[in-house]
Amino acid sequence: MNKFILMTAVFLLILGTADAGQIREGLMPNHSLDQNTQENILSETEGDLNANNGYGIVKELSDSALRHGNQQVQNMLKDRPAMSKYITKDGVEKYITEKDSVWQWAARKFAGEDLDNTIDWNPDPPEKATGMDADHRIPWENRRGFIRVREEYSTGQLKGGRRSFEDLWASACFELLNISDAKNTERLFQEALRGKLSKEEYIDRNIEREFEVEQELKQFYRNIWVVWANKNNFSIDPKSRFQNIMLKFPHSYDVFKKKIYKSKSYKSYLDYWNNYYDQSIAPYKK
Repeated sequence: MNKFILMTAVFLLILGTADAGQIREGLMPNHSLDQNTQENILSETEGDLNANNGYGIVKELSDSALRHGNQQVQNMLKDRPAMSKYITKDGVEKYITEKDSVWQWAARKFAGEDLDNTIDWNPDPPEKATGMDADHRIPWENRRGFIRVREEYSTGQLKGGRRSFEDLWASACFELLNISDAKNTERLFQEALRGKLSKEEYIDRNIEREFEVEQELKQFYRNIWVVWANKNNFSIDPKSRFQNIMLKFPHSYDVFKKKIYKSKSYKSYLDYWNNYYDQSIAPYKK
């Protein structure tokens, strides 16, 4: 298993973590949208990435970082064309542009809003053997961080079919949130490697982080995606992963943890981290 790739999951599928080299940095701050900030998103000032457009911008980004972020979003939409266009409730085909709040949110993440450096879009799909829909690699020494998203469904009844506009965006947004905790994930890896964390402690802390990212994705969905969809007359798919996360994913970590040990679907998180520890940490413990 590549030591520099962290695999992560969206919703009930594991997009867990495969290696210490791809980890995330600090939790994304919670920012709720009030009426004024919602109006900011819906206004024509949406084009200014360094303005507070309703998603809690707290970090000023340089022009070069923002150019990088915009370029990565452009590359992502070019490589995953299904992410670049959507159908309105009236049946009109529209394209995502730099004026869209979802583009701007992603551009800021690529620009390093949550990290000490910019990150890249990687056009390659995750390795087939992992079965992951998406993954990321954290910045590691001289290696740049990146996210990548599979174009086809990797599991289930739709396996092999093209993924939808919303599902692709859900995976990309999850990874852009997940990579933000790079320093903390690397710290956990090093502590486990040195024996400062037991296997059980290491697994529990990583599973808790997976839960936290799902909660952050819920927040993105409420505060950004739904507002964008309403503004652009986009009909949200009730079967999308965004909807599944909102309606079915546990609201508390205690409930989530209990389900891990009782539900086959949720237990996949536990199985993944058990295997990861056994393969990537145990043989190299100092």
